[in-house]
Amino acid sequence: MALTEDEKQKIIEQEEFRQKIREQETYKAQLQSPHLPPKKKGVGCLTIIVVVFVSIAIFGAIISSQVPPTPNTSPQNTASQEELIGAVRFDQMQFHVINQEQKDWKNCRFTVNGKYRFPPEQGLLGSETKVVRTIEANSTYDIGAGEFTLKDGSRFNAITIKPQNLSMACDNGFGYWEW
Repeated sequence: MALTEDEKQKIIEQEEFRQKIREQETYKAQLQSPHLPPKKKGVGCLTIIVVVFVSIAIFGAIISSQVPPTPNTSPQNTASQEELIGAVRFDQMQFHVINQEQKDWKNCRFTVNGKYRFPPEQGLLGSETKVVRTIEANSTYDIGAGEFTLKDGSRFNAITIKPQNLSMACDNGFGYWEW
């Protein structure tokens, strides 16, 4: 059933009339409650939240650029450090680190897959982390896979996680092996 042009025009006029009535009622309501000013479009809550977060980010960036870097207690990779000559085997239970040099490796730390560490990090920023004091020349040092942990204490599980690499930082060098 289609509407005729007269019926369409009548509907349009009725809608315009209703709109005028709504506007008048809104105006009267605003006059009756003078303590409530009419709503004005302005800055919304979302805009304020975004401005606050951006301000915090800028402030944090300024502060962090002014803070001197903290000293790192882990072995540093400097020009005096050399690549360690050795090998690593993994038998699904243990990592076997083989020192193939004629000198001992001193104060070593190990990392599997870039995040599981042995000995585990302790203290603020790892400042109290213990180290493996000595790996003797031409010897093998065995580490159980479960000895490697994340910072939260989660242990490396060789059944569910494939070891992809092992890195080792000692006072006298750095080693990296992949499988």
